[in-house]
Amino acid sequence: MALNNGEFEQTDDDVSMYHDTTNKRFAVTAGLVDNNRDSFTLLDVAFSDPATPATVAYHLYVPILIKKVLQFNFTSNSISGTDYIASQYAGKKQVLENFGTPATIRFTYDYDRTAEEWVQALEGGDCLLGNYAKSIILSKYDNVSYLPADAKLALVDAQTGKAYYRSIGSNFNGEMALSTFLAEDGTTPFEPKSLSEMLEVTASPNASGAFIRCDDDDPEALVQDTSGYTYKLDDESGDPCFDLSVGAVSVSETYYLSIF
Repeated sequence: MALNNGEFEQTDDDVSMYHDTTNKRFAVTAGLVDNNRDSFTLLDVAFSDPATPATVAYHLYVPILIKKVLQFNFTSNSISGTDYIASQYAGKKQVLENFGTPATIRFTYDYDRTAEEWVQALEGGDCLLGNYAKSIILSKYDNVSYLPADAKLALVDAQTGKAYYRSIGSNFNGEMALSTFLAEDGTTPFEPKSLSEMLEVTASPNASGAFIRCDDDDPEALVQDTSGYTYKLDDESGDPCFDLSVGAVSVSETYYLSIF
């Protein structure tokens, strides 16, 4: 069921939950959730009439919302200038500067998941080949402008050491998607390091494991290990099965945003 003009209606879109007849269970469709599609799954449980089993006595409709939830801690610190050394930001929450003098914000996302919970997420069909879209929201005081339209910004990805750029522009509304920053060539958009790389995933053969290897472009692919092999959930095809483990003790992303 999907929202259309203020009302929910049945659609032919892929559903986020399906009946896995092989394993006799309900499962979540890899890469599909409801809370970013304005949709939900309506489960129809039909009860037969005991006197005439071929006749359905009544239906029980159960609405199910599949939500993708990942807890994280967000921290930010600011200093004057364009220093990209983490220790320089310790305890510095605010900075006051004149227009024309650069300032830099260091911000970090710390993901609140254990190694076991990352593996559980994969077993539930969560795809970790990419990363999460991120935005920064700038607030302003009273009717003061956010920043001059010609203000320049530089985004430095501490994971890769790469820098990306953009200007504020005349139509800036306070929200700044990191994907709007471009590399020095002016065409390549910012793309965060994949969660697979940061998690340091390794695989070990196990006949009863939950994963099998697959092609990189397989639509059901979920994760890539440190050896470059890609995996998806076991589809009962008879291919060798594997257990996956996460080597990273903690996973976080740090960025620097310089304003000129």
